[in-house]
Amino acid sequence: MKLQQRTDFALRALLFLADSGGATPSTIAKAHGISESHVGKVMSALSSAGFVDARRGRGKLTTLARSPDEITVGAVVRALEPLELAECFGTESECSLTSACELQDVLGRAGAAFLRVLDTATLESLRSRRTKGLVQVTQAPRRD
Repeated sequence: MKLQQRTDFALRALLFLADSGGATPSTIAKAHGISESHVGKVMSALSSAGFVDARRGRGKLTTLARSPDEITVGAVVRALEPLELAECFGTESECSLTSACELQDVLGRAGAAFLRVLDTATLESLRSRRTKGLVQVTQAPRRD
């Protein structure tokens, strides 16, 4: 499954906010090389989903609405992705095989397994892994 660019931007922005404690959309855009327009749309979606508190106006900081250990990658993906792995998952499905097709069950279980794994990762756990990795890299023994 490939996540939409918007979801990728959202996860990066959330991690940035978790690290910084708050930032303007402009700061997030510059830090990640993303247009301010894209960041604004992503922040709006994240605000609507209850992940961030977005303040309006110049210089107003956007902050996480919850603690980084309460926001899972799975919750963010569910909020931003359509998650219809095939046409038969949609409400407007026109597939004539839906009633006799076993593929829907298999794809449904695969999608559920994917989300279960994403539910195990919180913003805090991702930050901890990244920090741990950086410490290991900076403390690696020298090879002379």
